[in-house]
Amino acid sequence: MRSVDQLNEVAKVYNRGKVNQFCCLDGNPFYGICLSSKNKLILINLQQDMVKFSVSKTLIVPEAPKAIRWFKRTLCLGFRNEYSLMSYDGDNPTGLFGISGHNPYIELLPSEEIALLHKNTVVSILINKKKTRSITFQNQPLRYVLAFPFLVATTTGGLEFRNIVDPDYVHIIPQITDVNILISDGKDVIIANKNSIYFCIPNDNNYRVRDADLLVKVRSNPQDKNYF
Repeated sequence: MRSVDQLNEVAKVYNRGKVNQFCCLDGNPFYGICLSSKNKLILINLQQDMVKFSVSKTLIVPEAPKAIRWFKRTLCLGFRNEYSLMSYDGDNPTGLFGISGHNPYIELLPSEEIALLHKNTVVSILINKKKTRSITFQNQPLRYVLAFPFLVATTTGGLEFRNIVDPDYVHIIPQITDVNILISDGKDVIIANKNSIYFCIPNDNNYRVRDADLLVKVRSNPQDKNYF
């Protein structure tokens, strides 16, 4: 681990094997990191001095998960064939539903919801395992992020916007493909592929996106800007 301020190394907390996946807990109820190494989940907590990290516990799971998200005291795991929930206290994983034909993908939504990819549908489930809604994309999502009120997904047919308040709404930008990076702070989105970086600010008036407000395409020359 390295300090963001000075990029100097502050801790070595795990060096016993290859890490396949990891995720972070944002401070509610504490700051933590979950590492996946084979069929083990290594949970690392920030100590009370807010400087040192230490391994708090190791949990055993049936196989190496392909996706992980950590919310409060619950871990959501995406295995080869199903999604499961697991308590921080180490209870056995509880299956949610099966998947096949694609890799699992998990994203956290507001109001204690988790968004799980199942084929070309994103299923939203409360942490208490009650299904709340589902949104079906026109194309197969590869990954997605929340930019409230939109789910923004890179798909096999371009960049696709769906509205979690109005599920019938869809907006597709087919020109944006082969996306390598898709990140969001919950409102704005940065998208990058081999040749370009896009900074996306959705216009949420009436939960609609207007093309003129949507994207600024930045090339290697900062003065060369094209607007969609």
